[in-house]
Amino acid sequence: MKIERLGAADMQELLDVLNISFTGRADSRHFEEGLPKLWIPDDEHMGCHFAIRENGGIIAALGVYPLEMAIAGHKLRFSTVGNVATMPEAREKGCMKALMAAAMTELDDIGADVSRLGGRRSRYQRYGYEVAGINYRLTLTDRNVSDYEEQFGAADSDALTFRRIESAEDSELPAIHALYDTQPVRVLRGEGVDFFNILRAWSNLPHAAYRNGCLCGHICAKGGDIAEFCAENDVTAFAMLRAWQKQVNSQISFNIFPWQTGLMRLIGRYNETISVNSPSHFKILNWDRVAAALLNLKLTFSTLCGGCFVLGIDGKRLEIAVDGGKACVGYTEKEPDIRLDGLDAVRFLFGPADPLLAFDVPADIAPAVSSWLPLPLGWNGQDRV
Repeated sequence: MKIERLGAADMQELLDVLNISFTGRADSRHFEEGLPKLWIPDDEHMGCHFAIRENGGIIAALGVYPLEMAIAGHKLRFSTVGNVATMPEAREKGCMKALMAAAMTELDDIGADVSRLGGRRSRYQRYGYEVAGINYRLTLTDRNVSDYEEQFGAADSDALTFRRIESAEDSELPAIHALYDTQPVRVLRGEGVDFFNILRAWSNLPHAAYRNGCLCGHICAKGGDIAEFCAENDVTAFAMLRAWQKQVNSQISFNIFPWQTGLMRLIGRYNETISVNSPSHFKILNWDRVAAALLNLKLTFSTLCGGCFVLGIDGKRLEIAVDGGKACVGYTEKEPDIRLDGLDAVRFLFGPADPLLAFDVPADIAPAVSSWLPLPLGWNGQDRV
């Protein structure tokens, strides 16, 4: 079964295959409208896609999309595997098995540290992907907002206004991007059109937020369903969320990530509901780099006890240590304190469940495991594919 890398000339045919496979209609425009950042007719964007042809036409395809991430000063390469599609007449022929094998080779070739995807858990566990990570989903109702503001006042939220960002030429985009880049965890997004297309992904509408005429943040949302928000500080973020609730005049929902402890402490007493969700399926290729970045991230917002343990993962031995407020992660020849296969190791390190609840942990390392894990792996849906 021959697999080829696509190019600029293949974009429309690929879109037709994706739209037919997922919606039943080649003209549905589901993918163009949902993910405008991908559909640029050049070899760079289309070269992320692999396909199988039969009688000259594409019958199956998928994409491998590298994303550079900054995590507490560490640079990691995340790579989404997505847009996995097979034409109805070509199913049960082994196309997806062949394409996923090609995708796994591509992840190695591009030096991916982490790969993520969505789909049926048992299907993608075969390739090393496991459901993990933590996103907190909160709701805020009109009653929550009015109760809070009766007690503390509404001056901060009433001072905020919003303006729709309608094009990549908007004069505020560079400032919004600069504010976005202050976040401790972020995808390194492109400039101009690329950045604008991410803000409006999944049919969300981006808005700039102002206080007394000065930019203080942005929100991307469909009514009360907020996909992304960013503000100059946590106090402004809370005021911005309350102002948005009053603007849309309905319940709002939004994600808070594990490292946003200040914001959670502001909102946690007043929001209506909270749920803990795993944002994706993750495959870890470089355990040492990923664990080091996320453990150092956790040290920026938590006090962690000192200690050390060695985790055996499919023949590798990963030593994790915290000493004097500094983290060190690397491979070792020491005997493991606990041995897990790759799927269990993803859940052990990255949650969402407390590892002491989900695994039999030796008593001598339990204090360190309880203090350090799960590591704060989250994912912003605007960057998904």
